[in-house]
Amino acid sequence: MFDLTDSQNPILQPELSQWRCEPWRPTNTELQQLRQSARRSLVTAALRYTSALPWHSDSSADWLTGDPDSCPVVLTGHQPVVFHPGLAFKYQVTEQFAASIGAIAVAVQIDTDEGDAGQFPVPAAVDEETVAGGGLWQALTQRRATWTAAAGGAPGLLGTGQLGSVEQRRLTAQQVQRWLTTTGCRSAATSFECVAGWYRQLPESGMSAAVANTAVRRRGGIGSRLLELPLSWICGLPEVVRFLCGVLRRAEDFFGAYNQALQGFRQQHGIRNAANPFPDLHRAAGVDGERYELPLWLVDLPGGQRSVVWLWHRDGQRWLGTESGVEVELCAGLEAESLLSLRWKGQQLVPRGGLISALLR
Repeated sequence: MFDLTDSQNPILQPELSQWRCEPWRPTNTELQQLRQSARRSLVTAALRYTSALPWHSDSSADWLTGDPDSCPVVLTGHQPVVFHPGLAFKYQVTEQFAASIGAIAVAVQIDTDEGDAGQFPVPAAVDEETVAGGGLWQALTQRRATWTAAAGGAPGLLGTGQLGSVEQRRLTAQQVQRWLTTTGCRSAATSFECVAGWYRQLPESGMSAAVANTAVRRRGGIGSRLLELPLSWICGLPEVVRFLCGVLRRAEDFFGAYNQALQGFRQQHGIRNAANPFPDLHRAAGVDGERYELPLWLVDLPGGQRSVVWLWHRDGQRWLGTESGVEVELCAGLEAESLLSLRWKGQQLVPRGGLISALLR
């Protein structure tokens, strides 16, 4: 692991010892009550999810948890992929900071992004004869392996890809071992064999690659003290549904405030690129009425697909949908019922862009 205590050559700026935890509470009473309830639900769900992971008992005594009514809550997170050292470092820093202030620590898995959670890069040789002759760098390239079950077409969402069979995992491990050995990475090949053995111990079927990655990572000591919870789970919490209903209820106002905040941020920081930190939301008008882009995904969990959400507005009526068309009517005061009807179809709203940070904060 990384040495975060070396003051002569600090990795962090400022040093971890100089980090502070400042309490914050909204002045709006209703929002404060929603926040308190959401913190309880988040920690309860994270404990339940983490307790269901393989090998959870190996580290459960050291989990960074507590009473959400009195303890700070520190969040980190990333896509549930095979981690590289930079991500391992981020999780180690989060653990140490949370432990130093007695905080609850939760890692949010962004499982609604598109991609193959089981895929990872491996150094390999283009020409083994060149390597044998001492020309390693001239012959070095990058290959990609995956723990995910073979499937045709697009990779889908990170949280939906299934872990391959034990036989597929064995063949994947053999191929990676050959690539590493050929390039002279024998130490890495030895370490990889240990990790591959953990993957082979997981069930033959019925487990996602995202869950497998999380379980193996934690068994290897990376983020093993953190609680875990997928973003898709968070977006199903009652408090989050209420939060999203508030956005939908005042969607036009929210649209303007979101863009204004982005434009102000760019101006304040001298950013000329209109795509940073996130692009402005769009508005369109036509024979079908007006529609507003929202910083939300409409996620089809069974189908492994997602689409940008638009609010359609015409003649006093409002619908929620995508660029392809409407999905459900939004009746004033009944936004929660509309979201429930989406869940019946295996769909849910998930924040994107700046709304992810706003929601979690």
